[in-house]
Amino acid sequence: MEVDQTLDILALHYAKFREKLQPNMKQLKEKLEQQAGRPSARDKLGRLSKQQFTELSTDVFDELSRRETEREPYLGVNPAYHPKRNQARQKLSTLPPSRFNELVSDVFFETDRRFPEIDKKIQQSMASKNLLPAEPRTNPTLDELPVNFASLDNLMADLGSMLSSPTKDPQVQLESKLSVRSVTQQAQPTATFAQPNGSEQTLVNDLRNKIQEMERELRTAREQAKASSQVNAQLERFKQRIQELETENKGLKDALQSQEADFKNLQEDFNEQQQIATDIRTEASNLLEEIRILSKKNETLRAEQEANLQKIKQLEKQDQSQEWQSKEKEYLRRIADLERSGKPPVPNGKLKWTPFERTLTMDNGPVEKENLDMYAQATKELVESARQFKAANVLMAMKSVVISCKHIVENIERGEDRMPDDDLFLEKLDAAKSDLSVKLTELMAVSKDHATQGKTSSVGQQLEDTVTLLNQAVTLLVTHAATAPSPVQMRSTSSPEPARSVMEVRDLKQFLEGQTDLIVQAIQSLLFAMRQTTPFGPEFKDIVNDIIRIVDLVIDTSSDTFDLPSAARLKKQGNDILDQLAGANTRLDELGEAMIQSPANKSTKQKLASSSYEIAKYVKELISLV
Repeated sequence: MEVDQTLDILALHYAKFREKLQPNMKQLKEKLEQQAGRPSARDKLGRLSKQQFTELSTDVFDELSRRETEREPYLGVNPAYHPKRNQARQKLSTLPPSRFNELVSDVFFETDRRFPEIDKKIQQSMASKNLLPAEPRTNPTLDELPVNFASLDNLMADLGSMLSSPTKDPQVQLESKLSVRSVTQQAQPTATFAQPNGSEQTLVNDLRNKIQEMERELRTAREQAKASSQVNAQLERFKQRIQELETENKGLKDALQSQEADFKNLQEDFNEQQQIATDIRTEASNLLEEIRILSKKNETLRAEQEANLQKIKQLEKQDQSQEWQSKEKEYLRRIADLERSGKPPVPNGKLKWTPFERTLTMDNGPVEKENLDMYAQATKELVESARQFKAANVLMAMKSVVISCKHIVENIERGEDRMPDDDLFLEKLDAAKSDLSVKLTELMAVSKDHATQGKTSSVGQQLEDTVTLLNQAVTLLVTHAATAPSPVQMRSTSSPEPARSVMEVRDLKQFLEGQTDLIVQAIQSLLFAMRQTTPFGPEFKDIVNDIIRIVDLVIDTSSDTFDLPSAARLKKQGNDILDQLAGANTRLDELGEAMIQSPANKSTKQKLASSSYEIAKYVKELISLV
């Protein structure tokens, strides 16, 4: 069926081309026989497949029809064709008439060469459409018969009489009747025939054959029409399905865009969290490096302590050591009396001693009140942490005790230039400082044992006893330093004492370095607590409050120093850093409360770690500034 359809299409094209070339057909044939005439073009046509040649013939046929009508400048785009084929079809309009005629002739002769039967096919098609024989016959035609056209009824009667031959075969009679019925349906002219003779009978037979052929073609056409309707219905279903798929595709595209937007937001959040994690890791590395440095300093202090112990032993060998020992015993007796009576009558300062808490404070004296308060708070936290068997808190409190003792000794050393130039007094002062160093070293060793050995009552009791000895050493040192005359004692009783001493820039730097150690230790405890799976309770809040308290002290002390004329060059930049530090401290306080309320919130954890990082960074900038 497909071969016949292709031949029908080429037959239509062939007839059109022949009509176009008919005036010059003779010359074209002679030219074809006498000379090669573009052999490469014909060779290319000969190498085309049947489908390719049919498509080329269709394109040339369409271009010829367009040139005859001249309704469009070039062939329009056919959606059923490939884009390259549509471009080639449009380029045909650019060929000049002579070149286009040569192309028509090449396609015409190639069609004749490939399909020699196409001319016969055209004649049969024309004959079937005109109800005439395909080939010329010697028999007379209807026009040559002596007929008179009158009416359709006479034609039907004459055909009936001609088909009523003497044969008795019922099948022949039935075919004759069907043929008459077919002629009745298709005949247009009306005629009155005479009695058919032999030639007329032959013509009638030919007509009957044509009628039968037309009936077969009609049945075929109806079948094709039915198949075409089925194809159209299926095509409509395909179109509907395509619309449904396009709608579904649009929905999927929208969903994809939404998913891409969500993925982009998640990616940005992930990058931000990665950056925060990187910053925290960097800061943690810096903190670990600072801890390593502090450990080295601790080793140095231990070496100094050993040297001091050797010095004490040498002093004990001297005669003056006996007097000092008696004086020390007197001080220890007075301390014991203080513990029993609870009334510390110190002439040069208001000394307060609470035996149960083993803490010391001093409202007025050679040591700054902040340092004494810090020492008292640190020893209190150390004892409480030891009783609760919290190893991390014990180490953190021990660190605070070491730093506060360091500040107390520094206060006394800064006041030595105002003390009397008495060798015995200074030797006793040095011995008191050495005793403090020894007791502090012992407390550090006991604290380390407590943190490593865990819940051992004997170690805990030993730690409290060592704290008591350290308190005695601090009391002895502060009391001895208070016996020396100082500018504070020589002032009039009516002159008010400042609530907080103002440090010079040099002293502020040492103060900030000590506070930085406390901040680093507190932040490490905070990070350690954040990694725990247990709920955040009062202990977590105490760690946050410790950081806030230390930062507030740093801000207040630094602000007072920047107000001094000697620190005028640092004031503007220093106040900017203090403002940023205060903001980070406020955020830390707020995030600490939020963390206690929502301990499982990862975002709050990250923000809290970020605020801690900012505090450490601004304190570091402050130290670099001074």
